[in-house]
Amino acid sequence: MREKTLETIQQMMQDPEVDPELKERLMHIQSEDELESLIDEWGGEEELDEDQIKRAQAVFSGIKAFFKDQGWRAVCDDERLIAVLGFRMRNATMKTYVAVNEDVESIRINTILPVQCISECRLILGSFLNDLNLNLRYGGFHLDPKDGEVTFRYSYCYSDEGFNAEKFDTYLDACTIGPDRELKKILRIATGRLDEESRQEYIEAIQAFIASMEE
Repeated sequence: MREKTLETIQQMMQDPEVDPELKERLMHIQSEDELESLIDEWGGEEELDEDQIKRAQAVFSGIKAFFKDQGWRAVCDDERLIAVLGFRMRNATMKTYVAVNEDVESIRINTILPVQCISECRLILGSFLNDLNLNLRYGGFHLDPKDGEVTFRYSYCYSDEGFNAEKFDTYLDACTIGPDRELKKILRIATGRLDEESRQEYIEAIQAFIASMEE
């Protein structure tokens, strides 16, 4: 096989995002043609049609116009279709990313909370955030287990109607007001500053979990 083909296979084998089944089949590739055929079979990237691109650009223009009408300043990347802005809420200032995804014709709203959960408390905080998510109509809290970052995310499709300012306003509120409302509770757990009742409750739950693993 050509050196470039071998290099491509090696990169794909090292990529953690590549499906394990695909990696298994890559191990048996004998030629460049076989590699191209496998990639096509597995589903190579499809090119976006002009209508998708135009719809995405129109939606992003609508988002920027919405921000302007509200008197909000946003840093916008017109090429990547991403807008970033900060909201000064009741309890803290939060950074929110709004991105238009051309491939699936969706808008993603991602708010980063000013929280860095210490490693010792991530299991407890993850459980607490899951409980919060059960009662949410739009979006949900996410905890990064590696660095303790807490975000609130929501994505929705725009393909049927393009940009709808009323819907966007509702979803943006859900991704900013909701996280701010729960921020103090999240911070207490993320830093281990629990009241005695909550502390005892979590201790008993952890002890029960450990006991179940030892059985």
